[in-house]
Amino acid sequence: MADTDPAPINPSGAAEAESAVPSTAPSRSFSLLPPLEALLDLQISLSQEERDEEIVRIGTTAAVEILEADCGVALVDPGDGHPPVRFGSAQGRRLPQHEVGILARHLDPFLKRIAAGESTHLLLAADPLAGVSDDQAPDAIPPALESRGLQSILILGLGKGVGRRGALIVGREIEWPFRREEVLLAEILAMQFAVQVERVRRTSDAR
Repeated sequence: MADTDPAPINPSGAAEAESAVPSTAPSRSFSLLPPLEALLDLQISLSQEERDEEIVRIGTTAAVEILEADCGVALVDPGDGHPPVRFGSAQGRRLPQHEVGILARHLDPFLKRIAAGESTHLLLAADPLAGVSDDQAPDAIPPALESRGLQSILILGLGKGVGRRGALIVGREIEWPFRREEVLLAEILAMQFAVQVERVRRTSDAR
């Protein structure tokens, strides 16, 4: 399917977002306690699910909320007879699969770096020179995704090493870089995500 002239992920349009947000993003206060509590609730919720599709849906939606992002996409690889699972959420709505596919296609070079184990996470920014609190300098967001309103993207591997099962992507439409604390939270979330997907798949295989 052609992806020229795509509709922005923001239903109200990128132009509206730009008019509502100053070019220099305001500083934000950040407390670890609320997201840590949310992570604990998420762990309990995921442990009660019995299908990988539901774990992917709940985990992706929670990632968007916990990290105060505007969209999130999970790409879980196939394995041992299990089909791949793809899910996207943006501003409270489920992303159609073709939108998930467009996002994945434009991020493919970065997803390959994650799959190769080059890093546990990658940061992308519309302005790579913008100040970030992570030690890792961000890469530039692909123009096709920037035109859809995305200004900051965090990509994480699901699992580690040979056990890596895919990737989790979260994005923001304003130039609020992901803080070091948020990246750590996201890595914990992604690990929970991967562990629970593996759990239900192993349980399914045993039946």
